[in-house]
This record gives sequence, structure tokens and C-alpha cells, in this order.
Amino acid sequence: MLDNYALNLVLHTAKEWASSNNGSFSRFFSLDQVDRQWLLDCSEVDIQSLADLPTSIIQVNLDEVRPKDLVRSSVMPTAEVTAISGILGAIAENVRSNVQVGMISWGISSQANADWLCKSSLKDRIALASQGKVTFSPRTSFSRIARSNQSGTDVMANLMRILSGGKANG
Repeated sequence: MLDNYALNLVLHTAKEWASSNNGSFSRFFSLDQVDRQWLLDCSEVDIQSLADLPTSIIQVNLDEVRPKDLVRSSVMPTAEVTAISGILGAIAENVRSNVQVGMISWGISSQANADWLCKSSLKDRIALASQGKVTFSPRTSFSRIARSNQSGTDVMANLMRILSGGKANG
């Protein structure tokens, strides 16, 4: 089962950056205009309903991680890089608790990247974020997820829609 703390961090950060037109939004979040607008218009209840789903609606996209290629800077990271590295830390905790379930929950397709994430230090995650080697994208459009008064059937349909990348009927 997904611990929704990391997903809450991702969704709230995306909403905050989209609302403030933060330039880092498009660097770290790969959302189309419909999903960005949904974020701008959504309520706290809407965000919580996405965070309460049994798997993450957000996919973590890591470039192939080669630890020797990560350049650690002696310069203090920006607030945005620090936020992303914190999110990655929360996701790493989630993946560490059960690697296979964590990979499925976060859409991580590379075992090597999952292993790296589990073993990474804060400095590693800062280096990855500062080099732009991570983005977050929706696995299906936010607006396609049934959010209110979900029956067991709605929950299952949402889960299948997310895991199939939005291709499930319903």
C-alpha cells in the first residue's frame, strides 16, 4: 500500500509552483495544460482524494542514474532543488519498504534506478535534482479520476486507469 505522504508532497509542490508561475514547475513537472489547469483550480479535498488512491497518480521519471556522473556541487542548492530532493527522499522511504510494490506505485521501470533511489543519500538526490535528471508526470489525466463518494468499483477503476496509463475504460 502506498504511503501517501510523498504523493501529498508532490501534488502540493506542483500546485504551489503552478499557482506562483515558478519557473521550476516546467523543469520538474511534465504536465499538459489540462492537468496544470486542474491543479490551479483544485481544492485541498481534490488533492487529498488523489493522495488517498491506492497507488500514485504521479510517475517518477529518473534519467538513467550513473552515480559516477552525478556532480556534487559545493554551492547551496536552490529552494526548488531542496524541495525535489526532499520529495525524492520521501519516495525512497516508500520504495525501500517494499521495492517491487514501490516501483509499481511510482511507475519506476528500472530496477537499477529503484536500487539507486533506495541507497541514495541526501547529497545524491540533490545532485540528481540540480542536474535536472528527474521529472514527475501524471500516469493519467487528473480530471479522469473519480474523486467523490468512491465505491469499491470506482477505486478499482481508478487504480486500473492509473496503472494502464489512462487506457482503462470507465
